[in-house]
Amino acid sequence: MPKSEKAEPDDHALPKRATWMQVTRIVVSGLFMIGQNKDFEAGAPRIGPARLIIGALIGFAIVIGALLLLVSTITN
Repeated sequence: MPKSEKAEPDDHALPKRATWMQVTRIVVSGLFMIGQNKDFEAGAPRIGPARLIIGALIGFAIVIGALLLLVSTITN
């Protein structure tokens, strides 16, 4: 194969798994509907459904806990 005909890199390689901080950022940005292009590009980290659901449940628990704390503070 001549040097001018280099093989293209494999664009179909699986991206790396997302860290919990990346999952948190993506869940929060999804909550406020402010997605970024880098979250949806081909090289974006891969998030499994279990991580996404766990991240959403933790975020939900934090929001509900903060609201309950706020209400109990106001009513006392």
